[in-house]
Amino acid sequence: MPKKQLLALLWFGVVVALSIRTVLLYLDQPDKILQGEILLGHGLVMLVLAAPLGWPAVFVAGTLAGWFGISLTGAWDAVVVSIACGIAGYLQWFVLLPWLLRKWKVRRARSVAASA
Repeated sequence: MPKKQLLALLWFGVVVALSIRTVLLYLDQPDKILQGEILLGHGLVMLVLAAPLGWPAVFVAGTLAGWFGISLTGAWDAVVVSIACGIAGYLQWFVLLPWLLRKWKVRRARSVAASA
């Protein structure tokens, strides 16, 4: 298995594991205040993992849910944040960043060839 595919699989594995852990902790906690802290902690971890594109992804997901009248409360909040940040993080780390690096290398090679 190529290194890029292995890293992408690991990325989604971490996202799924964090999501499952959060939902299980949330459902096991009877105290509403601690449930909110569990969701907040999960959201912050996901946003850090998917920074900087995770922020707009969560905003768009929340906005779309609001437009369709879906209330993101409880464990559903964690699931939506996980999906939004998982997709945004994958796109940024495994699609956009490699593409930008390839473009930069080509531009740099042309610059070096032109100056030689």
